[in-house]
Amino acid sequence: MEGLNTTEETSRTIADSTLQTNIENETSARTAVYLILQSNIDTEANIRTDAITNETTLRAAAVQGLQSNINTETSTRTTADFALQTNIYAEESRAAAAESTLQTNINTETSARTKSKNAEITARSVADATLQINPNAEKTTAKDAKDSLQ
Repeated sequence: MEGLNTTEETSRTIADSTLQTNIENETSARTAVYLILQSNIDTEANIRTDAITNETTLRAAAVQGLQSNINTETSTRTTADFALQTNIYAEESRAAAAESTLQTNINTETSARTKSKNAEITARSVADATLQINPNAEKTTAKDAKDSLQ
């Protein structure tokens, strides 16, 4: 029996060694595949992270550019609005001064025409009175002359 035990023991030892080698080979193969898969995952994660970072940077720059355009347009419109309002105030002032001058001219002309009319009325009244005096004086002189002839 001893020969059988030794053969069986040798057979079991060889089989155990083969199994252990197979286990180690499989572990090594699975570890290698795991490392490759993890490397692929890490690479893809880095690519996605870089893509997100790049997109974030691009969007931030675009937003900054848009904000710059908005700020420029706001400044331009504010300046233009201020210039327009200044022009409106200047036109209001010019128009008010022109209207005041025109009203003064109208008042002066109205006053001059009223004085001229009143002077003409007075002159005509004096002339009419004078004209009336002359016929009356002539009538009196004629009557006196007639009376002296009689």
